[in-house]
Amino acid sequence: MSYALSIGPEAEEDLGVIVAALEPRYRLSALSQIMAELDRFADDPIRLGARSSRALNRPTFRFSYELEGCTYDLAVSYMFAPGEDRVVITQAYKLRL
Repeated sequence: MSYALSIGPEAEEDLGVIVAALEPRYRLSALSQIMAELDRFADDPIRLGARSSRALNRPTFRFSYELEGCTYDLAVSYMFAPGEDRVVITQAYKLRL
């Protein structure tokens, strides 16, 4: 089942920091790839999401993107909005470079 995607203010800030840490020439590509992965996730969060992590006590979605042969692994925590028609990204963080 597909859900509408919302990015909460903390996650928006997290993603901004992650993208801003990259060299300027890579930022647009990184942001495009991240948003494509989040859209893919919103299409089927039940299947693609993982159970709640102990640290965050929220379910997570892990994904990777690539820039110039370097793989970047990210994760986002999320929750379903009341009414369960929307998935809300609550935090984003790097897993490794």
